[in-house]
Amino acid sequence: GALEGKEKKGGGGVVDAQELMARYTLESIGRIGFGVSLGAFSETGAEISSSFGAAFNTATARTSDRFVNPAWKLMRMLGIGAERELADSIKVVRSFAIKVIEERREAAAEGSANLSELPDLLSRFMAKEKGVGGEFEFSNEELYYIIINFVLAGRDTTANSLTWTLWELSKKENRQCITEIRAETAKNRTELGLSDGEISHELVSRGAYLKATIQEGLRLHPPVPLDLKEALEDDVLPDGTEVRKGERVMFVTWAMARLKEQWGEDCALFKPERFISDGCFTPPKGTSLPVFLAGPRLCLGKDMAMLSSSIMLLSLLDRFDCTGGEDVDYTYEVGLTLWALNGMPLKFEEK
Repeated sequence: GALEGKEKKGGGGVVDAQELMARYTLESIGRIGFGVSLGAFSETGAEISSSFGAAFNTATARTSDRFVNPAWKLMRMLGIGAERELADSIKVVRSFAIKVIEERREAAAEGSANLSELPDLLSRFMAKEKGVGGEFEFSNEELYYIIINFVLAGRDTTANSLTWTLWELSKKENRQCITEIRAETAKNRTELGLSDGEISHELVSRGAYLKATIQEGLRLHPPVPLDLKEALEDDVLPDGTEVRKGERVMFVTWAMARLKEQWGEDCALFKPERFISDGCFTPPKGTSLPVFLAGPRLCLGKDMAMLSSSIMLLSLLDRFDCTGGEDVDYTYEVGLTLWALNGMPLKFEEK
């Protein structure tokens, strides 16, 4: 909808793909997490979207500042600078979330909302409370932290992933990837009896090249380019390295994706085929590319992230050609996730 009427055939209109994807994930996570529309794509909801989105962005940015600012605890105590901005932003996010939680409780109590039938995460958790026949008790504060945790994990990361994947697809040398996705989708739609532009869960599930394309975007441009873990107890890594309690281990996923011994001489190239085997999508082992971490700490939102990314990518490629990536001179923005510093201006043109 945000592109409608703007990028007509032959117009070659330029749109900030990063801002567009951020709006998409903000709106989708609002619906999935809270069961409400944040109005990210409507003029009537622009104020809510802008307030919540801006506060959320500021909170994550100021949090990342703590990694490079040794005086952050003092600033927090004095309530100044970046720490004051962080506190103010968290108040805005918390106020919105608590209001939604309170309103949902009231609606359930009045009988105007059946929690067990609502699909959003907040309602799902509330439907498990003792007061409605469940086995748990959640305070408003606990529900706030539960849902915000999902929002934090899924909003920026999915927007980053889609932005960089679109950038790769928009480059001349990668246009064939779009052709492959469209051919695969057309074939699967015919077999499933779907009409042009129709998207179903089964269609996405069958999209081997589609999923491989998203995975390759995640490989070259991991939303969280580096991560670290702190040992709770003395431990020994698989290679024999000893890690003492309190020590931190950092792994740089961005660099791991560029190891020739792991990915071959063409590791710097965008090549979805590396995740296709016998016509099927073959995701990498978690330890070789821990974009979603691995083992018992595997990201709970992995499947949701892949699904939402697939739906958005298919929706765009069904209607638009995306070009201009080779003309973008990008710089990474320092932060918790991999944003482009000055946005991602790409050309979207109706097919």
